[in-house]
Amino acid sequence: MATIYRTLDLFAKVGIIRAVEIGDGCKRYELCLGREGGLNPNRHFHLVYAKCGSVIEIDVDLLRLLKSKLDELEFEMEDIALIISGYCRECRYDTG
Repeated sequence: MATIYRTLDLFAKVGIIRAVEIGDGCKRYELCLGREGGLNPNRHFHLVYAKCGSVIEIDVDLLRLLKSKLDELEFEMEDIALIISGYCRECRYDTG
């Protein structure tokens, strides 16, 4: 296990993957590089369910919209993270 974690840390250090912490005490690793070696164009965001602790990934075109606005402002984005916390249907209605 130690070898795996050292390898993950090395990959993160050289920019192949990135560690994502979403507040649940667990690290997740995601691919940083796209096919051309740039930032992964298939970025996604995380929904964190506050009561049951589930985490799901959602793909939205928000990044493309944001990038066009940043280009207008001549701002070079280095990274972005968006975590949305809330409740699923079952947790909203669970009284226990």
